[in-house]
Order: sequence, then C-alpha cells, then structure tokens
Amino acid sequence: MLPNMLKKMWTVFSNARTSNILLALFMVFVGSWAGFLCTEGLDSPFAHPVDYLFYFIVTISTVGYGDIIPHTTAGKFVSVLLIVCGIGLSAVIMTRVANFLYLFSIRRLKGYMSTKFEGHIVLLFSGQSLQTITQMVVEILADIDHAAAHIVVGSDNPAHNAILHDKRLYAHKVEYKLSEKIFDQQMFERTNIKAARRVVVNTADDSKTTFTCLAIHQLNPQTSIVAVIHDAENAPYCKNISNKIECVTPVQDLVAVQEMQDPGVAAVISGLMRNSVGSSIFRIDIPKGTRQMSLSECMQLLLEQKRAYIVAIGGCEKNPPADYIIEGGMWLFVSAPKRPVDIVWV
Repeated sequence: MLPNMLKKMWTVFSNARTSNILLALFMVFVGSWAGFLCTEGLDSPFAHPVDYLFYFIVTISTVGYGDIIPHTTAGKFVSVLLIVCGIGLSAVIMTRVANFLYLFSIRRLKGYMSTKFEGHIVLLFSGQSLQTITQMVVEILADIDHAAAHIVVGSDNPAHNAILHDKRLYAHKVEYKLSEKIFDQQMFERTNIKAARRVVVNTADDSKTTFTCLAIHQLNPQTSIVAVIHDAENAPYCKNISNKIECVTPVQDLVAVQEMQDPGVAAVISGLMRNSVGSSIFRIDIPKGTRQMSLSECMQLLLEQKRAYIVAIGGCEKNPPADYIIEGGMWLFVSAPKRPVDIVWV
C-alpha cells in the first residue's frame, strides 16, 4: 500500500499548481539564505548549510527553538520576510499533504482502491447481510490452511465496509472493495480478479451469480470458483461454464427436515460446517502411488495420527463396507479438530 500511496502523492505534487508553490518556497529558501549571508556575515551560523536548513525548517513550521537567531537589524528584517512568506507557503503545502492523506484513507475504507494482492481469495456478495459476509470470512481464517490468506471482499453495498472494523479481522489481511455491480469491470479491477486463486460468488439472484461466474472465468480461466445457487435447477447452467466452477445450494430446508426426524442433528451439522467451532469437515487427497488398504485400516491410521474420522469417500456410494479398498488418487472427507497435514501413508 505504501508504494501506491507514494506514487499517488508524487502525482499530486507534480501538478502545475503545487509545483509552483514548491518553487516559490525554494526561492524563499535561497533568497533568505542570501539575505542572511549579506546581513549576518560569513562567520555566523547562517553561513553553514545544515544550520541554516535547520533554522529554515523550525521557522516556517512555527516551532522556533531560538538557538539560532539574527543579531543585526537587517537580519531580523530578513527573518520577518521569511516568516511571512515561508509560513504561508508551508501552510498551503501541509494542507495539501493532509488533504491527500485523508482522501487516500477514505478511498481505502470506502473500497475505491484496487488491491495489490495476488494468489488471494475473492468473495463477491450481492444482497447478503453483513453478518453473513463476516461469518464467512471468519470461518475461512479459522482454517489453518487459510489463516494467513489474503482475502478481498467485493460488494455492491457501501455499508459492508463495516467488515473492516470487526475486531476479529484486525490481525488478518482483509480488504473491502465497492462497485455498483459485482460483475462489472471496475469490481474485477479493484479485487484483481485476474490474479485471484479462488473466488466465491454469493448473490440473491441465480442469474446474476451465473453471469458473474462466466465473466470471472473469461478473465481468469485458472481460478477455482464456488457459486452459491439458491435453486438447484439452475445449478447446471452455471456448472456447464467450466469444470473449474462448483455449485452449492443452501441446505437449511434439508437440515430442518432432518432435525424434525432426528432432534439434535442440526447442531451437529452446524458444528461440522464451521472451522471456528470444534471439529470440522476437511478433504484429504491421497497421494498417487500410496499402497492399497482397506477402509477399516485407513480409518485406524487417520485416527491414530490426526484424530480424524472418515465421514465420506469421494466418488463412492454411502456407507461402504469395512473391506472397501482405499488407494492413491482417491479423496476422503474427514471430521477432525484441525486440517490434517503431513499424514504418513505407510
């Protein structure tokens, strides 16, 4: 952010009006120095460049330490001219600097500046509550695999910049970007979608979600996209754009039915879906070349090493038998206190 701020500040100071003010201040600097040399003599402190520069700065900044002062009447007159001209010009410059820093901070907080992150996670929202957005960011950062991730939240609601004030996110690199539409060029530039590693699109309109996914895929065909689709019948339209897009649908209705049939299951499901509360569900990709083992043997291995319980096998029917063969190239979904890493597949 600092290089970008310095670049913009240079743009401000290189315009004609500001350049003229700086030139005038430089002329005051040189002119008053010449005046002091003529009135105070070459043996005075004003003859030394460092001492004079110090006197010049403390004078125009109204500090005035008083350790270096003119002793002649003519020298005092030069000081009066320096004070009148120098303070006025320096006040104009300081006002411009303060105004620039204020506007720079405001632009950042309001989400008008483009991120410099690369390989980051982008979350695009439209029609969602601030609580929903914040909870999703908190859950992402609660996963050890993404604890140090750079996250950029894009929204069409200016009120969502309140996420930057959430104390739970202070220690993390989270940015907020605003645009009138989450699928326009301005939003994609501000979130640097071309360099994003993963993108989540969550809007209240499935057609908007599908259109956004299409635009993102055209800009960055390599990024993985997760699209929240509210009507399962619309999922194929979004999924057919690319195999890099995964569609998910809200499960609240199904959980409600399950809770009615089996009281208490909703709390279990909710806990497993959250990284910030107890155990969660994680995907484990078994390295290719790993020796074959039975499901029961694999379960014992994961339990001993990572306290992980297998809850599903990718591409496998539900409830496989204990002698089901597990081999390299398969993936498992496990429940564990934290993401299992460095598993020894003996």
